[in-house]
Amino acid sequence: MTRIDLPTKTLCWHPGRFDTFPNADAFCGELRAQICTLAQWRAAVCMAGVQNPGRSWTYHPTGQGGFAIIGNCSLDSMSDLHWSSQVQGPCCVEWPRY
Repeated sequence: MTRIDLPTKTLCWHPGRFDTFPNADAFCGELRAQICTLAQWRAAVCMAGVQNPGRSWTYHPTGQGGFAIIGNCSLDSMSDLHWSSQVQGPCCVEWPRY
């Protein structure tokens, strides 16, 4: 994982793998992480300049069988997909900085 030091937190980031939501979640779990939240994805890609993995799962359910995905730093890049679709699943672990 890549360590990212931000003003208020330290974030560990892994680009994950191209897979369904459950498989991406299981892969992250093996790293003792979770699929990145929207805020974590934006912190890594938009603020810290980590290479954008492309359309990515985020850890936000959007309805029956759906999860949010994001593709770039603009708000119009958000949409949702069925859990069985195949997109990138970045992994994150976060700690506050004191």
